[in-house]
Amino acid sequence: MRLTFVSNHDKNAWEGTEREQFGDALEAAIVLSVVGEGIPDDLQRPRGRQPATLEVLREGPIEWRDHPYGELYRHLFA
Repeated sequence: MRLTFVSNHDKNAWEGTEREQFGDALEAAIVLSVVGEGIPDDLQRPRGRQPATLEVLREGPIEWRDHPYGELYRHLFA
């Protein structure tokens, strides 16, 4: 099965944040990644707000917090 996503750690590091990639269409891209053909790969999404591009193989603790689109994902998965 195809995995669908709008961002993951590799894409974020090399291509920019999901907001940089999709701009005002980010919420629509999220919806399409969940309702389109394939399996939503929510496990790869960075948790919490990521204001800057993530560094590849960055070491250190992850600050876990609610994500601005968490409620949208909960609604779509329900």
